[in-house]
Amino acid sequence: MRFLDGSRCAAKLGGLILGLALTLALPGCVAGGSGGGPKAGSLSARAVTIEADPTGVARWVQTRAEARAGVVRITLNNPSFVAHDLHLTGGGVDAHTAMIAQRRASISVRLRPGTYTFRCDVPGHVNMRGTLTVR
Repeated sequence: MRFLDGSRCAAKLGGLILGLALTLALPGCVAGGSGGGPKAGSLSARAVTIEADPTGVARWVQTRAEARAGVVRITLNNPSFVAHDLHLTGGGVDAHTAMIAQRRASISVRLRPGTYTFRCDVPGHVNMRGTLTVR
């Protein structure tokens, strides 16, 4: 390692910045939003991640997701400083994550084929609703 001239240190720092940028950008490429992009999850998915808006606005990054029937792990990713939870209902299911800010929380639920609603129960967050389709 050479730290006096900064050449190797700068190269390592550049790689670290690139890795961080990819880590932050890739989840947005995988999950679809209400704008008609690709849907979160896939028909083979038994794990779904729903992300809260990172800026603190009371909205989901994606409002639709798909999963395969069976035990599904649903993760709320909330990078925002504003607290949210994820409440899943439909088909006899009534499950929710803990209320969190700036971290993740997950629930595992046995789901049958059908349509489920996910929402945030924080007062004033009525616009935070989405649909999970299970096939």
